[in-house]
Formats: sequence, C-alpha cells, structure tokens
Amino acid sequence: MRGFRVLKYNPNAMELNLIETNPDVMMGKPVVAGTLITVELVLEKLAAGETVSKFSTLIRA
Repeated sequence: MRGFRVLKYNPNAMELNLIETNPDVMMGKPVVAGTLITVELVLEKLAAGETVSKFSTLIRA
C-alpha cells in the first residue's frame, strides 16, 4: 500500500514535471503527474476555499 505525501511550495517547481497530459488518461485533460487528479479539480477546490495543504494530502507519493 502506498502512502501519501504533502507537497510544499517550491520556488523551483517549474523545473519539475508536475502536470502531464495523455490522451488515454482522463480524456486528455491535464492531471497532476502520476495521479488521476485533474488540474481542473485542483483549481475548483482552491477557488472554493480549500487550502493547498489540506488538498495536497490527496496526492499519492
């Protein structure tokens, strides 16, 4: 069973591949790398007032 990790702000994050797209995954929508969590969902949660630290615990290690 895989654990979860909390992502912390990293000013060098642009150097990482945190977002990926694949036509065979989530109908080609951009997702958080290695997950089925769409960028759209992340933005919706943040717009609704969810905190980054609370939401980021859903991202698997």
